[in-house]
Amino acid sequence: MRGALHVLLTLATTEHHESFDADELGLRERACRLLTEQPTVGCPLVGELLRASLNPIGEQILKSLILAMSPEDALAFASGQQQFLPTLVSVNPKLATSAQLWRLAVDHRRELFESVPAQPGIAPEVLRGIIDAMLESDSDGFIRRAFTQWGRVAIFEALDWSEAHGGSLTENCRAALSFHVPDVTSWIATERQKSTNILAALAYVLGPYASRVAQDDTKVWLHTLHALCENHRKDDADYVAAFLFALALCNAPPAPLDLVSESFERVHWLAGKQQLKDNAWSVLEPFVPELSWGKNWDRCERMRRALMAAFMRYAWPPWQLRERIKDQDLVRQLLKSARKVGAEHLFQGV
Repeated sequence: MRGALHVLLTLATTEHHESFDADELGLRERACRLLTEQPTVGCPLVGELLRASLNPIGEQILKSLILAMSPEDALAFASGQQQFLPTLVSVNPKLATSAQLWRLAVDHRRELFESVPAQPGIAPEVLRGIIDAMLESDSDGFIRRAFTQWGRVAIFEALDWSEAHGGSLTENCRAALSFHVPDVTSWIATERQKSTNILAALAYVLGPYASRVAQDDTKVWLHTLHALCENHRKDDADYVAAFLFALALCNAPPAPLDLVSESFERVHWLAGKQQLKDNAWSVLEPFVPELSWGKNWDRCERMRRALMAAFMRYAWPPWQLRERIKDQDLVRQLLKSARKVGAEHLFQGV
């Protein structure tokens, strides 16, 4: 093998490379065999070739050596010379499926990431492995670019990985997913098992885009609210309730009035007690009317008018008002609000 090492290095750097036929000499196969059978010899050769002035044969030999590397080989080789990791991955993207390699890269992670997208036709299973490695190694600062570059394969894998690791989403991942709402809703609609944790986390992603997801089946969010209430996760339940009411105001299927039943009284009470948090109100505010400048602080009245306008806009049966709202004092307030939006004629006799 030492003789093969010397021959390969000489052929890789000779000025007379035109005199040799790499295919006829089987140089690529020799390089692969050297690295797989004796990596303690093959890996140092990679370093020598990276630092050398290579001829075209040398470039072929180097690529063959890198393609034969396993992640373990790459880790052993790059320890103390992390600057070479992006070069290795640019030739062999499978190496980037190693979380340890991403951790080793440290200040070269950006270059490491940028070396992967340049590769055409990377197999989906390799892309999924890269996403897993990025998340496992806390390298998700590049996750938004990964989603943009690799699309649904990367997004679904990130969500699958998050589900398998407790259902939480990192801030970087949550922010990146907000640019891919259709893919997030498609993942939710799959038959994959989904925990309350991941659905609660995704509610924060989708909440500001209620009008864009209102065409989807909302039963999953009703189930999520119930689970959050059962688990005494009040803040998350309050947020999801606001999300449900926003969906109701968009007439979301299959039963928008069920959403009203489950959400309106809760969020109205919270607003009346000054306990409706800003993130929940930000979900609702685009769907409620403005009042006069001196009254716009009244979130409760704005929500009441929005609900009465929705009854009129979507031709919901007026008698359902008393069915869906159990607090009769609140029903009387709603009937007063109906006059403010020109809907009082709908509720005569209610």
